[in-house]
Amino acid sequence: MKNKSRRTHNQKHNETTFLAKVAELFDIAHADAMELLDNPEDMLFLESQRKKGRSSCLVGIDKLLFEEEQKQKVKEKKLAQRLHRSQI
Repeated sequence: MKNKSRRTHNQKHNETTFLAKVAELFDIAHADAMELLDNPEDMLFLESQRKKGRSSCLVGIDKLLFEEEQKQKVKEKKLAQRLHRSQI
C-alpha cells in the first residue's frame, strides 16, 4: 500500500520478482515425486509443471486408462458369466 503509486524501474522489478517467487512457492508436489511415480506420462506432466510458464494442463479423465479399465470390466463380466454357466 505504501508504494502502490510508485512506478520506478526498481519498484516494477521488485514486484515482478515477488510475483515469480509466489508462483514458485505454490509447487505442492511431494519432494520425491519423480521417484514415486510409475507412469511416464505423469512424470512428464510433473516435469512440465515445474518449468516456468506452466504450459501443461491436466485433463479430467485419462482416456487411455479409462478404455483399459472398461476392457478389464468387460473381461471380468464375461468370466463371471462363464463361471456361472459352468456351475449350472
